[in-house]
Amino acid sequence: MPYRVLIADDDPYIGLTFSSLFRRQPWEVEVVEQGEEAIRRLTVRSIDIALLDIKMPDLDGLQILQIMQRRRIQTDSVVITGYGTVDLAVEAMKLGARDFVEKPVDLSVLLSKVTGIMQKRHPARSSLARRLDSYLRGHLGQPALSLRHLSFEFGISERYVCRQFRDGFETTFRARLNRHRIDAAKRFIESSNASMSRVAESCGYRNQRRFCEAFRRLEGVTPRSYRYSLVLGEDAG
Repeated sequence: MPYRVLIADDDPYIGLTFSSLFRRQPWEVEVVEQGEEAIRRLTVRSIDIALLDIKMPDLDGLQILQIMQRRRIQTDSVVITGYGTVDLAVEAMKLGARDFVEKPVDLSVLLSKVTGIMQKRHPARSSLARRLDSYLRGHLGQPALSLRHLSFEFGISERYVCRQFRDGFETTFRARLNRHRIDAAKRFIESSNASMSRVAESCGYRNQRRFCEAFRRLEGVTPRSYRYSLVLGEDAG
């Protein structure tokens, strides 16, 4: 099961920014803009960490924490507070929040806090699994990257490589590589106006068609639609 993060904030820009940050880990991320919907997600799914805006139009962060306590929802939480609301953050900690961050949020601080909480929830994966995964991220631009390649590079069997990804990340080598490639593609799209063929090439896909198929399968939209959604978000801002 992948690690899951829930972001509850009525500001769509914050939801987009935080989700982009956390998906680079990669974790499974859900974003909601209302407290009632946050409670529904927390009730029906196993969520590792919930980021809760202290101020929302229906249920605020404190009310969500109270409900989580009553229902014994085993999700760690971090509250997002605005300027001058430190007292509310202290109250949130009394209600079970693990930590808090203040707006404007320093993304590096937020990532460090959430990563620390996640590591405490889940024991560290094996050193070899982390090294294999790091190698994937560092060489994802190579179209020929394969199980055989990793087997030769690390001096272990292909079967043992597969086992490391299965036991360490609960996924396959191919799925993990595709996830890293698509995450890299999203960062490329977000930071440049490069053509989709150029994005595909930079992320290790042999042609644009394969890239678009993989992107749509993992993200639910085409790369062009993803870029268009970013433009719409900027215009709305």
